[in-house]
Amino acid sequence: MRLTALLFLILVGALSRPAHADTPGIQIINFTADWCPTCHIFDPALHDAVDGMSHQQVEWISVDLTYARTGTQQQKDEMWSGFLNRMQSAGIEQIYHAYNQYPYTGYAVVIASDSKEPLVCMQGVMNSREITFRLRRALNEVQRRAPGRRVPEGSGCPEPFLSN
Repeated sequence: MRLTALLFLILVGALSRPAHADTPGIQIINFTADWCPTCHIFDPALHDAVDGMSHQQVEWISVDLTYARTGTQQQKDEMWSGFLNRMQSAGIEQIYHAYNQYPYTGYAVVIASDSKEPLVCMQGVMNSREITFRLRRALNEVQRRAPGRRVPEGSGCPEPFLSN
């Protein structure tokens, strides 16, 4: 009787959790700004690609750098402080430091949510199909390979983002 009750509890617990609960996912960090002409093309394509993915393992983090050029000193200070705090709270402070070595907009960095390894970077004029393909490939890489064995082959990531 106890064994049956234990098996029942295990089964109920397994069924009540989403199937992807223990599956690692990806985080997309998008660097954008109102004054960035490339962003006006790249951002909508990236949004379409992410919206088209039904996976719960995709986390979107948008970093709006508009005030980096156009803001008052107070706005700039608040923006940089908010950027750092957001990266720290997400456990990806290295992204903040990498951005300061490669300070551009109109691109996104995709990292593994469990290990924070860079998987792929995307920038410029890409259509949503190309972006979706790269996101799915990154998600597949995270789910197939163990942390530390995920190679950002052809990642397109600038060097500061690769030195984790």
